[in-house]
Amino acid sequence: MRRQKGFLRKRLARGLARIRGNRSQNEFSRRVGVSGPTINRIENETQNVSLETLEKLCLALRCDIRDLFPDETDAEGK
Repeated sequence: MRRQKGFLRKRLARGLARIRGNRSQNEFSRRVGVSGPTINRIENETQNVSLETLEKLCLALRCDIRDLFPDETDAEGK
């Protein structure tokens, strides 16, 4: 399967939004220790996310990095 540019940003945006659920971005950002605008930019696919931020998200959410990047079939259907 040929990948489109930005496919990782899209997967991360959808994965993070799924994990966030119905919590506000600000409430969620306080829980994970990053700013509200950072969560907003990640979910809008405009943030260039560092490994440090990904690690912070995984530690705060007690998840594996693969949980932040749902596979493409899950990401497209939700």
